[in-house]
Amino acid sequence: MSHRTRKQIILGLLFLMAVSFPLKAEPGRKEDFQTAVKIAGQVLNAASGEPLIGADVLVAGTNYGASTDTRGAYFIENVPVGIYTIRVQMMGFSEAEKQGVQVIEDGTARVDFKLRPKVIQFGSLIVWGDRMGKTFWENPASVQVISHKEIERSAGQNLGELLKNQPGLYVYDTGGNAGSKTISVRGSHANQVLILVDGVKLNSAQNNLVDLSSIPLGEIDYIEILKNGGSTLYGSDAIGGVINIVTRKNRQSRQKLELQAGSGSFGLRQASGGFLLKWGSVQTRVNFQRRFSLGNFPYRSLFGRRQIRGNNRFRDLNLFFQVTHASILGGKWYFSGQWYRAKRGVPGALRQLTPEAALTDRRGLFQSGWTVLLNRWESLEWTAYFQKFVQDFYSPTPWVFVPISSQYQNEAYGVDIKSRTYFSEKQTLILGGSFRVDQMTGTDRIRPLFSIGRVKRNTTGVFGLFQWELPLPDNPLFQNIFLAPGVRGDWPSDFEATSSPSFGISLNHKGPVRISLKGTWAKTFRAPTFNSLFWVEDVFARGNPNLRPERGVNREAGVEMSGRLWGDWTGSVHFFNNAVKDLIYWRRGYDGKYMPVNVKAANLSGREESVSFKSAGDYLELNWSRMYLLAINHSGERNTEGRILPFRPKHTENFSARVQGGNLFVKITYRRVSKRFTREANTKFIKGYKIIGVSTGINFLFGKLRLQLQGNVHNVMNTTYEILERYPMPGRSYQLQISVKL
Repeated sequence: MSHRTRKQIILGLLFLMAVSFPLKAEPGRKEDFQTAVKIAGQVLNAASGEPLIGADVLVAGTNYGASTDTRGAYFIENVPVGIYTIRVQMMGFSEAEKQGVQVIEDGTARVDFKLRPKVIQFGSLIVWGDRMGKTFWENPASVQVISHKEIERSAGQNLGELLKNQPGLYVYDTGGNAGSKTISVRGSHANQVLILVDGVKLNSAQNNLVDLSSIPLGEIDYIEILKNGGSTLYGSDAIGGVINIVTRKNRQSRQKLELQAGSGSFGLRQASGGFLLKWGSVQTRVNFQRRFSLGNFPYRSLFGRRQIRGNNRFRDLNLFFQVTHASILGGKWYFSGQWYRAKRGVPGALRQLTPEAALTDRRGLFQSGWTVLLNRWESLEWTAYFQKFVQDFYSPTPWVFVPISSQYQNEAYGVDIKSRTYFSEKQTLILGGSFRVDQMTGTDRIRPLFSIGRVKRNTTGVFGLFQWELPLPDNPLFQNIFLAPGVRGDWPSDFEATSSPSFGISLNHKGPVRISLKGTWAKTFRAPTFNSLFWVEDVFARGNPNLRPERGVNREAGVEMSGRLWGDWTGSVHFFNNAVKDLIYWRRGYDGKYMPVNVKAANLSGREESVSFKSAGDYLELNWSRMYLLAINHSGERNTEGRILPFRPKHTENFSARVQGGNLFVKITYRRVSKRFTREANTKFIKGYKIIGVSTGINFLFGKLRLQLQGNVHNVMNTTYEILERYPMPGRSYQLQISVKL
C-alpha cells in the first residue's frame, strides 16, 4: 500500500469523524438527520412472560422495521419525526399493533408488546432451513444466535471475519485477503465443525473443510452456532459443533435495493449489492459480491527484517438468488442457488514458498424446499439439494522442485425430510431422515498414476428428538424443567452403522432476573475424509485406508442469566468436556512424509464465560467473553501423552464496545490469544498476540434512502503475529466503504 493511499484513507476516516458530530437540521424537514434509535421496546409471550425471539416489528406504511433479539428486544433506527402505527407479527401468535406512536427529534419512543399464542392455521409456515430453531431460553443446548442486526453492524465482509471475535470460536487464517479461513469450536479441529446453509451441509467429503472467506454476509438473516456435539440432528462431522447459516427467505422484507462499495489496504476493491422483486405471493432476491486484491503485504521475517508477502493476489465473484412462493399445495416453497468463483495466489509457508502457485475454486449450490402444515398439530418439511465444487491447483516451481497440476471435483446431492408433531404447546416430537451421496474425482494432470480417481460414499440417516416442558408449580426457585432426549442412526456405505444418542435438561427461573441451569450429553462421530483414506503416495504424503471414524462424547453444564438495569444484561458460564476417541491426525513419519493416523484419544475441556450489555435506546453496547481450554493428547505414546494438542490456545479473550450518538457510531474490538504449540511433543510454539480494531461511521437519511459511510482500521497497533506456523498475518490495514439502502 503506497504512502499516498494510506494518507488518503486516514484523511477519509478523520473526515467521517469530523462531519458526524451534531449537524443542525433545517426546521420542518422530516428527512433530516435523526438520532439513531427512534423506536425501541420488548416483545413478550403474554401467557408465559418469556421474550419472543425473531418477531418482526414494522412501522406501518414505511420500510422501517426490526426483528427481536434473544432478549425479545428490538431497535428501529432513523425513523423520521412523525406519528406512526407500530405492528408486530410472529408465527404462532396473534398480531398486535399500537397506534399514535410519536417519534421526536431527540428521543426514543418505547413501545412494548405482549403477544397471545394462537393455533396456527393450515398453510402457515413454521420454520425451515434450521433444525435447532431460533434460540429460546429453556433450550438446554449451548446455542448462540447472531442476529441480522449484529451482522449488519459488524465490520466483516465475509463469514470468517464475522466469527473471529465470537465467544468459544477460533478462526484459522493463512493471512491476507487471499488467505483461507476455517473455524474451530472450543478446541475442535476445523474439519470437525459442520457448516450448513439453510440446513444443507457445505463440508465436502474430500477434506471436510469450508473456507469461510467464500461466504458473503449480504443474504444472511441470522446464524445459529451450536457449540456442543450435533450428531443427533446432523449425523457425521458435528463432533466440534454446528454453524447454521439461515438466509432471508422468512424475513418480512423492508429494503428493496442495497448497494455497497469499498476500498482498502493491499489493493482491495470490492462491490456488492442486491435487490428484491415481488409479484403477488412470489418473492425473488438476487445478491452479488465482487472482490479484487493485489494482496501483497509487508511483514517481519524470522530474523526481524522487513519483507513482502508475495503471490497473495485474489479475486472472486459470488452470485446468489432465491425465489419463494407463499402458497404451493398449501405450503411455502423456495428455490435458491449460489455460484462462486475465485482465483488466488498460494504463497506457501515461510521456508516453503510457492511464488507462482495458484488456486482456482468454482462452486455451485442449488437447493429447494417445501414446508406445510398437514393439520393443526403436524408439519412436514422437505429439502432437496445438489452441489458441485471444483478446485484446480497449479504450482510450476514448488519448494521441492516438483511441479504440480491437479484438479479435484466434489459432488454431493441428497434429500432431507423432517416432521414436527405438536402434542401440546409444551410437547413436540421431531422425526426426520436423510439420504446423501458424496463423490470425488481427483486427477493429477502431470503424473496420472498419482491420481486418486473416483471415490464415493452413500449415507442414510434417521433421527428423533422429543422436547418436553414440565411446569414446577410448587417450586419457589424454578418454574419449569425442559427435557430433550434424542437419538440418530447413520448407515454410511464404507463404514459400519453408528448411533448418536443425546440428552439435554434445563431448569428455568422466571422473574426480573431470569436464570437457566443447563446440561447436555451427546455421542458424536466423524467419518474419515477421502483425502485421509485414498491419498496416493507421493513425495509429500500418503493416505491410510485403515482409518477408523472419530467418536466423541460431549458433556456440558452451564448457567445463563439475564435482567434489566439501565438496559439489558446477559451473562453465562459454561463448563464443557469433549472426549474424542480415534482422533485422526496427520503425523510426519521418519521418511518425512505425512500420513493420517488414529490417535488413541484426546480430551478437550474448559470453561467459557461471557457478559453483554445493551443500553436502553441502543446507545451503548458492550460484549466480553473468555475461554479457558485444555486440549490434552492421550495417545499413550511416551513423547506425546499428556501434551497439549497443536494449535489450540489455552486462553482466548474478546471484548467489543460500540457507542452510537446521533448519526455517528464508533466500535472498538479487542482480541487476546495465548501461545500455541506447533508440535505434538510441545517442543515448539508460536507466541500469543493481542489485536485491536476500530470502526467508525456516519448515517445519512434522505426520505427512504439510507446512506452510510464507514471506515475500519484492523490491527491498530501493527502487531506482528501468526495464527498458523510460518503464515504471517498483515500489519495495520485500512478500509473505507459506502453503502446505500432503499
